[in-house]
Amino acid sequence: MDRDSAADGTVEETAEREAPASDLPDALWIVPVVLVTMIAGLLTQITRGIHSASLGIALLGTAMVAVIATTLAVVLYFAVFRRNLRRSLAVAAALVFVCFTWIYWTTIGAAIAEPIGVAAVGDVATVLIPVAIVWIAARFGERDRFAIVATGLAFAIVLIMAFVVAPKVGRAPSPPVAVVDGAAHPNTVLLILDGYAREDVLVNDYNPGGLSLADALERRGFVVRDDAVTNYSITYASLSSMVAMDYPFDEGMRTEDEVVEMRALLAGVNPFVGGYREAGYTIVKSENGWAGSACGSWIDECYQTGIVRTSLWAVGQLTPFAPIQRSFFGHPFTSVGLQQIRELPDRLDADGSSPRLILAHMTVPHAPAQLDASCKINPQGVGAGLHLVNPGDSDAMVDEARARYVGQIECVDREVLASIDSLLEQDPDLAILVVADHGPDSRGQLGLNHDEWTDDALIERMSVLSAIRVPEWCDQDGPALTTVNTMRKLAACSLGTEFDALPDRSYWAPRENIDNLPVVEISDRIRSISALSGR
Repeated sequence: MDRDSAADGTVEETAEREAPASDLPDALWIVPVVLVTMIAGLLTQITRGIHSASLGIALLGTAMVAVIATTLAVVLYFAVFRRNLRRSLAVAAALVFVCFTWIYWTTIGAAIAEPIGVAAVGDVATVLIPVAIVWIAARFGERDRFAIVATGLAFAIVLIMAFVVAPKVGRAPSPPVAVVDGAAHPNTVLLILDGYAREDVLVNDYNPGGLSLADALERRGFVVRDDAVTNYSITYASLSSMVAMDYPFDEGMRTEDEVVEMRALLAGVNPFVGGYREAGYTIVKSENGWAGSACGSWIDECYQTGIVRTSLWAVGQLTPFAPIQRSFFGHPFTSVGLQQIRELPDRLDADGSSPRLILAHMTVPHAPAQLDASCKINPQGVGAGLHLVNPGDSDAMVDEARARYVGQIECVDREVLASIDSLLEQDPDLAILVVADHGPDSRGQLGLNHDEWTDDALIERMSVLSAIRVPEWCDQDGPALTTVNTMRKLAACSLGTEFDALPDRSYWAPRENIDNLPVVEISDRIRSISALSGR
């Protein structure tokens, strides 16, 4: 064979080796990438630690992942796979998929290691499974079968996840409260400070040395209830009971109907909002990344506070880089909650054609306590979780957590008072309720069942800040004992109705991600603790 013939043969063999193994159009390989980015967006709806249920966060998270996937595909196309679009897109899709589903590979690895009893086996499995997926994409990414199977699997995952995370919208069954025609309807602000302790709990357990928010509110014309308690021990139940002005969860296991009602109540379809709508109020609310902050159909103006920061956090928590993110960046509960407080005066339109009801649920001073007294990120608080203290933490760790909480309280106090002063300057006749949904958990309460809570743990968690300021023409004598009845007082004042109190009841409710524990009524125990006496 001469040289030319040999060269021709080599060229033919090389062309044959590099020829694509598929007759399908290159564009088909874009489909798995698009579907994989949608998976990451849907995953932001259920990521632990952010409780996101916002369409805006899902869409923005998906867009972020799409940018990453596109950049990765371009790099692979030019630098690795010699401008082979099919293989580049296949590998990019696989890499994005394993990266943004990392929380599930770690779970699978732990499940594999548990019966064996060797933790290292779980670590190896966590790495090997994603590596195998990427290797399969690199090895077979050009072939028709891979494209068809990958697209089918990705579509199936997207479809399943869409059904899993799609919000179940229901209508709250309770009718709106009655409205008195011709009554004066003041602009009204409901300011909920998540996890804010009652004054006596702060003094006895935390020893704050700075400003007292309760005292400062009293100087501004608020009436503070020194023995106020919440009706439920956890946010989702407490907030839904407040806007229902009733008790949506009774004793026993939570039913699906109760959960559907809860979602509707939190979204704004509730008797509290309904009464103000009937009176001609404009309903204003901010979303903050927590599921219960999502705006429903009865919200007239919805603001998505900190959506970029929340989306970045929600996306990052899906990946292997989540521990690094938690170690260097503030949690959205902290940063977005602080931003919401500062933006609160902007929500009031005192000269508007209709009165406004502003629903402001702030995710501070709830853990993680990452802000110091000057509202800067406290290095000791970086990496802290959504529980102030966990069961088994040492006394030194408890003391440190309480000190961080005090620092965050001092920051929140100053910002809240600045916003309230600005609101009152705009409208001196404003009706404002400043209330907490529950207290803090420096005794590790949330890691224990209700029958393991000491009296001190119960006092700390169930005692809440509660302060109300209403116009002079409203004949009210301050907050009621419990949050549900205080909400009924606020509505009665703003809407011109008579205050009709319900019997005060208190419940222990399990955390959101624990489904096998019942709601337990603890009203008798609350009443029997003589220490619930206030300042």
